[in-house]
Amino acid sequence: MKHLFKQPFFYTTILSLVTLGLIVASYVFGWTTPTASPPAGNVTLSSSQWTTSGTNIYYNGGNVGIGTSTPAQTLSVAGVIESISGGFKFPDGSILTSANSTVPNGMIAMFSTACPTGWVQLSGFTGKLPMAGASYGSTGNITGTSGTSPLASYINVVFCAKGGIIATAPQNLTATGITGQITLNWSAPSDNGGSAITNYKIYRGTSSGGETYFTTVGNVLTYTDTGLTTGSFYCYKVTAVNSIGESNFSNEVCQYASLYCDNDGDGHYTIASQTSCTGAKRNSPAGDDCLDSDKNVYPGQTAWFTTPRADGGWDYNCDGSITQQYTVIANLSGCFSSNNNTTNHGGWATTVPACGVTAQWVQLFCTGDATCASGYGSYGYWSDTNYAEVCNFCYLKGLNYCGNGGGGGTLTQSCH
Repeated sequence: MKHLFKQPFFYTTILSLVTLGLIVASYVFGWTTPTASPPAGNVTLSSSQWTTSGTNIYYNGGNVGIGTSTPAQTLSVAGVIESISGGFKFPDGSILTSANSTVPNGMIAMFSTACPTGWVQLSGFTGKLPMAGASYGSTGNITGTSGTSPLASYINVVFCAKGGIIATAPQNLTATGITGQITLNWSAPSDNGGSAITNYKIYRGTSSGGETYFTTVGNVLTYTDTGLTTGSFYCYKVTAVNSIGESNFSNEVCQYASLYCDNDGDGHYTIASQTSCTGAKRNSPAGDDCLDSDKNVYPGQTAWFTTPRADGGWDYNCDGSITQQYTVIANLSGCFSSNNNTTNHGGWATTVPACGVTAQWVQLFCTGDATCASGYGSYGYWSDTNYAEVCNFCYLKGLNYCGNGGGGGTLTQSCH
């Protein structure tokens, strides 16, 4: 025996047995009976569910529950989810950092009885909403009795807009044109949407329906568009702006940047200012009158006048020149020649006078019969042996010329 304990094999065997005993003891005395069943249904331990990629870890399938053993969604949380910073990102890319931002201005919602603070009740939008178990008619009328089935139970509701809604369109837009400018006037919207009007936007074009944005003005009801080409055509529309946005268009107006007036009532128009026009007015077509203070002055006038027009001029037919009616100097030679039956010896005695001037006029001619024109006196007549006809000497009464024959008088020069 003494020799046995001295062998190396003996010591090695003893050390192995001790070690094995310690391991068995640790399992026996360290085991604790489980107090819960393994997870069932949604989560099964599998190496294929969670995947790591660098510092990222993700889940391949199934639902995850936090605070619940029956998650119904990809992630179900029974409790409060807190965002320390950054907020929450949604599928449309927007990031929500405050619950207040979920209700933008202009959003419409239905409330019971009254609108909350910061919301504006929409005029004309109220009603009755059936409650659970209510019975109502086949037409679905929820504001009262329908058919034979009255509303059994309902709540009053109102419709409200956060901060208000866009205003209705501006009203009664008009346009007044004068030389080189057009003035617009309009009325405020019938409903500002619960938010004060801050501006009006003006749209302009050169044809109906062709308006584009032109300018923005403040909370005013008139605008004058200046520097326009006289006679040009313009169309306009106006919108109202409040804190919610821009309204629909007003009515459209079209106008010429010009004003033509017929103050003298001759049916012809001339360019005028708004204050100077007291007669008929129009914006188109262009006027053609050259003097709107004298009804005898207009294009195409054929009458002759011995007095000047209202402004002292003589151009009655608006052709830009002055035409005299009588321009002939009298030829008094051969008064009694036997062959002067075709010669008219009428004319001014000396020189052609100016318009409206009275001077001596001589008329001596053979009429071919024995009758003188009205206003002329007869000196006598004779038989023309060459032409076998009776010739009569006629003259303006009051002045004698050509010896014993002929006659003369005075005449006032007429023009147009």
